Amino acid sequence: SRNVFLKDAVGNFCLELYRALKQNDIPVALYAEQFDLSLNDFVRRVDLVSEEATTRDQLLYFSSTYDPALEKLLLLPFSRRVAYFHGITPPELLQVFDPELSMTCRRAYKQLPSLQEFDVLATNSRASADFLASFFGEDSPFSVDDIRVIPPRLLPPVALVEFSGAS
Repeated sequence: SRNVFLKDAVGNFCLELYRALKQNDIPVALYAEQFDLSLNDFVRRVDLVSEEATTRDQLLYFSSTYDPALEKLLLLPFSRRVAYFHGITPPELLQVFDPELSMTCRRAYKQLPSLQEFDVLATNSRASADFLASFFGEDSPFSVDDIRVIPPRLLPPVALVEFSGAS
């Protein structure tokens, strides 16, 4: 994820998924451009991904804002790339209160077609899937029906073991 902050919806989801994978002995590394200093022991800087990634690794990418690292991540030789789209705040809602963040959200909208380069797409709701698919052209490998809807709720660790072999 570009950002991993405590008490942030996307950040909390990343941290909970990281914890669940670790508890189930699934090798995982968490990378972010910006993160709380208290997370420094297990969140790595995103620029290290290009040095550490191998062709055996899978990328689970969390999309919720403009990410200057996205294009570089798409060039790395992961065995599989999965993008989870959380949605983007409509820029017009931020224009008056935070013009800079509003521009960042506009840039994020322009970046959405790049998510078609992932092998699997998932969103947090059917509305988010419809929104994401609206940025794809007719020649896209993804229709709205190809985008998986996975609400951002994790199962208890015992249940994760049961599903670890599922695709």
